[in-house]
Amino acid sequence: MSGTSRALTPSPSPTSRERGEERELRSPKKWPRASDEIKAAARGLRRQQTRSESTLWNALRGRNLTGYKFRRQHPLGPFVVDFYCDQQRLAVEIDGRIHELTQEADLQRQQTLESLGVRFLRFPAAQVETDLETVLLGILNALDPGMTDRPSPVKRERGGGEGT
Repeated sequence: MSGTSRALTPSPSPTSRERGEERELRSPKKWPRASDEIKAAARGLRRQQTRSESTLWNALRGRNLTGYKFRRQHPLGPFVVDFYCDQQRLAVEIDGRIHELTQEADLQRQQTLESLGVRFLRFPAAQVETDLETVLLGILNALDPGMTDRPSPVKRERGGGEGT
């Protein structure tokens, strides 16, 4: 027997050739790779998330929102976005008080990423904390604008609710 081994069954994930254009659409070659410093910054932001980021992440994680995968504090080139859906190239930003001081820089960053095909949604932190359902509906509309009459995207806890 030689030192190399081959799998007897094919891999369940498609090869890059089988993915075709989808792969190209999701990862344009124009995007510079995130530096080690940006990756470290993203990891730090994940560890120190705000209450509104935590609230939204709990609603998005694990493909909870109609099967779309989101990443939190995701590096895109020299930037980090709060939440990112690679499949739809959608960035979701939560604007807390610090953003009142960084509006110009935020706008330039957003325009740069939009020029590379990333779509943006922005929500105030207070709205995420007080009206999560409206925020999730806004995200759903951006992900799948043709769908109407959506059920509530907020999962209700079993037991302990009204009438018990």
